[in-house]
Amino acid sequence: MAPATGYRRGHRPRQDLRPEFAGKYAAAAWEKASIEVRRSVVRMLMRVTILPSGPGRSFDPASVQIKWLGTGTPPAGDGGSD
Repeated sequence: MAPATGYRRGHRPRQDLRPEFAGKYAAAAWEKASIEVRRSVVRMLMRVTILPSGPGRSFDPASVQIKWLGTGTPPAGDGGSD
């Protein structure tokens, strides 16, 4: 799978998830993947939104929203939000 190119807000290139990113070896594949491939996988599986925190405030991890695409249900044990 080639990394997504020409990405722009609201545009989601259609790509199939490579088999190594599903199943029992997914974590190992993720660790070996380049940043471009990781970005592509994230774009295929979820929508990540960082909410504004306001002027003068430091980054708050609670301001990150993750919406899983497809079923809307995050994989078990990941701590993601819908």
